[in-house]
Amino acid sequence: MEQEPESRGGRLMVWIVGVMGVLIVVGFAILLVEIGRRIFTPKPGAPEPALAAPAPPSSRAFGQAEVRIPEGARIESLTASGDRMVAHVRTREGASLGYVIDTATGTLLGVVRFPDTK
Repeated sequence: MEQEPESRGGRLMVWIVGVMGVLIVVGFAILLVEIGRRIFTPKPGAPEPALAAPAPPSSRAFGQAEVRIPEGARIESLTASGDRMVAHVRTREGASLGYVIDTATGTLLGVVRFPDTK
């Protein structure tokens, strides 16, 4: 017994199903790539994680620098990165301040105030 040749409609259906299968596989691959890109790409506006780089050697020392903080305040932490140092200061009233200091010159660059959100 000989087999009947596939009908034209049957061959068309096999071709359509094959193309749809390829499209599903390609779409799934694109979805996985996009999810991976979103996971490993920082969000716009988010600060880049800073890598601690050693500060370049300063050719001039500033000796002793005096940075005044409010009376009764205490320094809670010091953090240095590159040519900047930030002193986290807590005032007697409980306000939180960040003093930004240039490590090359010892000068106070600015004070950042973090208001209470009570």
